[in-house]
Amino acid sequence: MPVALWRTGLLLSFLTLCVCLEEECVIGIVGQSISLPCFYPELSPFVNISIEWRRDDEVVLRSVWKEDGNVEICSINRVTVSRDAPVTGNFSLKVPTVDPKEGKIYYNLFIISPGNQSAPLCTVCLRTAGQYQTHRLSSGEHVNELTPLFDWLFTASFSSPLLQREAAQGDKTVFLCHSSGGFPKPAVYWLINDTQTPPEGSVTTLTASLPDSRLYNVTSHLTANISKESSVSCVIENLFMKETLSSTSCE
Repeated sequence: MPVALWRTGLLLSFLTLCVCLEEECVIGIVGQSISLPCFYPELSPFVNISIEWRRDDEVVLRSVWKEDGNVEICSINRVTVSRDAPVTGNFSLKVPTVDPKEGKIYYNLFIISPGNQSAPLCTVCLRTAGQYQTHRLSSGEHVNELTPLFDWLFTASFSSPLLQREAAQGDKTVFLCHSSGGFPKPAVYWLINDTQTPPEGSVTTLTASLPDSRLYNVTSHLTANISKESSVSCVIENLFMKETLSSTSCE
């Protein structure tokens, strides 16, 4: 049997034993780096290994490991994979900056051989916040149980809330609370003396998206009859990040 065919057959045998990751969700923080996980057994006996990571139909990275030890990597947007991926089995795609404008995008890893293109070996579904679920990738009408699929949830921290007391309206005091640059829309609430909630109808909150971005600014007003001795707190809560930010105004 020709050596090339033997190597190809053995490679395919290795791939059928790929590591199946449990379903999970990957949380990407907007503006920070993240790794899209994809792991396979050690492929060090093989040479001239060629892979492609694709975002939908667009090739974002192509890498070739040659028999002489050279590694050729071509990518867009500075995405990378480890140069020793065939040895470690870690073919994860490293994305330097999470973009909140991705929307719902599928990333797929392929191993390419001359005259033949494999089915996706890893698929990662990038999805903006609001749909937090995980499911298997359907290939036609069949489910490919060897292909892990991830939902990628975009989030971004809000700034520390800016809280200030504004001019009084009659016998009522007005407080303004503002926070910016977060995702998804936050929960906003007020506390008086750390435990009391404001009277019904005393709070008005506006959340607005930033131009050319999915990030949000939030502004909230509290108008109520509050004594000068009372403390007032504004709380911004990002439920997806389990992050709570607050500011307190004391006379």
